[in-house]
Parts: sequence; C-alpha cells; structure tokens
Amino acid sequence: MFVTRPAIDVAGANVRFEVVIGLICATGLIGDLLRRRRVPDRSMPLSSWVSLSLVAAWLIGVAISSAFNSPQPASSFSVLIWCGVNVLSAVWVAQHSEAWRTMIRVGVAVNLVCGILAIALWSLATFAGVADVGVQIDPAYGGYASYVAALEANILAGLLCLWGLVAVWNPRRVLPTGLRLLSIAVTPIAIFTTHTRAALVAYCVGLILAAVFRPEARRLVVASALLAIPVFPVLLTSGDVGFSKFLDLFDTATGTGGLRERVNAGALSEWLDSGQLFPGLGFNSFGQRNYDLTQPQLALPGYIGNLPLQIVYDGGLLALTLVILSAAIAMCRLAVKRQLGLVVTFAVPYLLFSVATSALWFLETWFFVGLAWGIHKERTIRQEHEPAGSSLRPLDQSARFIEAKPS
Repeated sequence: MFVTRPAIDVAGANVRFEVVIGLICATGLIGDLLRRRRVPDRSMPLSSWVSLSLVAAWLIGVAISSAFNSPQPASSFSVLIWCGVNVLSAVWVAQHSEAWRTMIRVGVAVNLVCGILAIALWSLATFAGVADVGVQIDPAYGGYASYVAALEANILAGLLCLWGLVAVWNPRRVLPTGLRLLSIAVTPIAIFTTHTRAALVAYCVGLILAAVFRPEARRLVVASALLAIPVFPVLLTSGDVGFSKFLDLFDTATGTGGLRERVNAGALSEWLDSGQLFPGLGFNSFGQRNYDLTQPQLALPGYIGNLPLQIVYDGGLLALTLVILSAAIAMCRLAVKRQLGLVVTFAVPYLLFSVATSALWFLETWFFVGLAWGIHKERTIRQEHEPAGSSLRPLDQSARFIEAKPS
C-alpha cells in the first residue's frame, strides 16, 4: 500500500503493485475455500458478511452506472477493478487474524522507513537541488512535497497519519517501545514534508482521541508533541515556500483549499444537473469530464478529493446509502464489542483527511476495513497475551506467584 506510484502498462491499464497483492489474496481466498481451511472461529461474523454484501452491491451498482453514464467506461472499469481487488484484500485480511501481529509490526516499520525517506528526500530537494526522486513540486504554493513511492504526496500523508496512529495506539500491544518512539518522532515531521494540511490536522485530532480512549498512550502523545513542536518553526524558516500553507490550516478560500472548493462545487453541480441522482455518473468519471485545476497547463484528468462527494458523484444516492449502511453495521458491531474508542480514533482522522484527499480505492483504506470486518470476538483482543485456559495475563500470573511464595 506504500508503493502505488510505480505502474506497469498492461493492455492500456496501469497495473500497480497493490493490485498484484490483491490478486494473490483473491487466489488465496479461492484456495482456502476449496480446501475448506477457514474454520468457523476464524471466519468473519454474520454482521461483517452483511457489511461486505452491501459493499458488493455498491460495486455492482456503480459498475452498471459506469457502463451507461461514463464517457469512457473502460477507464472507469479499470479503477473499479482496482477497488474491487482491494476489497478482496480486505476479506483476506479479515479471515487471517493470525497474521495481524505481523501485519501491524511490518506496517508501522515500513511507515517509519517512508517517513524517514520523506524527510530525507525533501531535504535533498530543498537544500541540495536533488528533485528527481520521491518529491513533487507543490503546484499551488511552490516548494517540494514528498511522496516517496506513493501515488501522490497527499496519499503518502494519509498513510503516515493512519499508521502513525497505529504506532501510538499499539493494537494488541505487539510493537516494541523503540519502534513506537521513533514513529511518533518522525510521523508529524514527515507529514509536514508532504505539504498536506488535512493529514496534519487529522493526525493531531487522532492523537487527542488516542489520549482520551487509550490511557496508556497518553505519554506517547505528550512525547510526540514535545518532539515535533520545536521542529516546526525550523521547517517554516527552511526556505520552502510551500510551508506557508501551514500558517493557516483551515484556509479554503485560496491555494489548494480554494481549488478543492471549486472542484467540489463543480462536481456537485454536475451531479445535480445530470438527472442521474440515484445511479450516479460512473466510477472515477469526473476526470473524464474535467481537467485537473491544479495543473491546467498539462491537461491532466481532474479528480474529486472529497470522499463523500466522490461516492455520490460516482454512484449517486444508491451508493451513498449502501456505503453508509455498510460502515454503520461494522462500526456498531465494534462498539458493542467495546472497541468504540478504537473505531473513533481511526475513523475520525480518516474522514478528516479524506474530505481533502480521497483514497477510496486504495489498499490503505481497505486494509483497515479488513481489520474491522475481522474483529469478531472480544476475547481476540482481551486475551491477546493470555495462555490457553487462563483468564490472567502473564504479568498477573507472575504477581500472583510472587504473592503466594513463602517469605
């Protein structure tokens, strides 16, 4: 999910690395089904299957809409297939909870590496003029924005935000302290080098939510602030003119904020005037009708960075209803399983940066959906460190042994 920029042309379609991973996951799911290796304890609960069914209905509906309403149906279907393959990846993740510990460790480690590279590549571009690797020019403000190997700088920013919060929350308590400390030190600075205000705001909100819902993370939240805040003034005086956007985090009248407002208004107007309010205008079809306003001289396809608006434009009211129902079912079940704090800490930041940068069909979205679908038993979380047949954690058992030991 961190390597989405490189692509191979296959029959006119861009095939990216995460698509290959998704196809491997799909093959694995078919193999598991044929071998019947998925035992009931490891399969998704009924509510998750209902949520998945609603997602499938959304994809089918938007496929029909794309066939009839997209100016270039083939282009819509190529991205729709990308999204569908990543949905299958989410199912694979949900059904292989035994690998979650490894996934979490690897994800945080790779995120840390990407964060370090983002800072290093931005430094090389800004101070040494090496602007050929891993950075792009900020078209609205100037300066260099790091993307490392992600499709765009703002896509990397969303990844850094989500996985930085994973390091803070430490699901299942599988992350070593050193990795967490490095992550909380690097993540906000790396987000800064992507020139993405929405991701920085989302990350800060996520830290606050983690401090509220995860008491053991409060020291890390404070440490993150103490480490990052002194660095920001240094970055602001570094000479990168693009950092000026961070002086007004909520500006939506000028710069990229103003451009997004114009795009959102144009997309909403197109949808309302189309007469296709219920089925929508076709998956990822906005760019087939409009150029990218951030770089008009290049005549690149435009895109809707606003996730809710993108869902409505592509699939209409039908898509919006199905997606809301699917998400609500998954979140309600997690709330019942006493995972409300976890849901809020990740869902709110995701929604915050996705109204400026939508990652709807990327694996970075569906990986976390897969985790939500797969958390089906409270004991999976509560007994993560418990030996079989015991209700005590190893530390509790040690304490009990010491108390029972004769003086």
